[in-house]
Amino acid sequence: MLNLFPNKSIDTIYNGFDESDFNKINSISRKNNTIIITHVGNLAKSQLSEGFIHAFTEIKKLNINIRLKLIGDVHNDFISMINDNGLESNTSFMGYIPHEKVIMHLISSDILLLVIHNLVNNESIIPGRMFEYLRARVPILFIGPPEGDAGKIISFTKSGLCFNYDDWEGIKSFICQNHNEFNPQNIGSFSRKELTKDLSRIFNDFMRPCGRLKRIHNYF
Repeated sequence: MLNLFPNKSIDTIYNGFDESDFNKINSISRKNNTIIITHVGNLAKSQLSEGFIHAFTEIKKLNINIRLKLIGDVHNDFISMINDNGLESNTSFMGYIPHEKVIMHLISSDILLLVIHNLVNNESIIPGRMFEYLRARVPILFIGPPEGDAGKIISFTKSGLCFNYDDWEGIKSFICQNHNEFNPQNIGSFSRKELTKDLSRIFNDFMRPCGRLKRIHNYF
């Protein structure tokens, strides 16, 4: 959009998360004896990450208890990669489940997996579920362009780390490290309540005589 209108001021209102979805869920303690990695949403062929599968395989060889939960449709090629690497016993294909249960799985996980489609010009892709990932306050393993919009939000909120698709060593290190010091920031900026306030300010500014749109938040 900025390329199309280089001399215009453009504001972005994100999809955000609904705080009430999380207020319904009681606090859930995470199991310490198994590393639980959860991905929510469909996994397409363009989201295959050999780096992640390699890291997953290497961690299993270390006899570390690890489980991957996949919620949503999964492309057959991804299932084949899981099976070909002997990871089927460590993977749960959960399909579609009620949203309330999705939230429960998010907050009870140790790591949340987020993979951007490996396509040309993928820098502007921001999965809607990412905002629920942020609110879950669980470390995010982000695979995709670090300078893309989603990667910048991950960095801005200190909600995880960004990796290239084939960086298996970095991914492995992130999965195995101690996340006790994990302390995300600025999460409330992405609640729908706050984003609605931003939208209201933009409309109010636009309606002023001779008003012009101004950026409400400079995230990046």
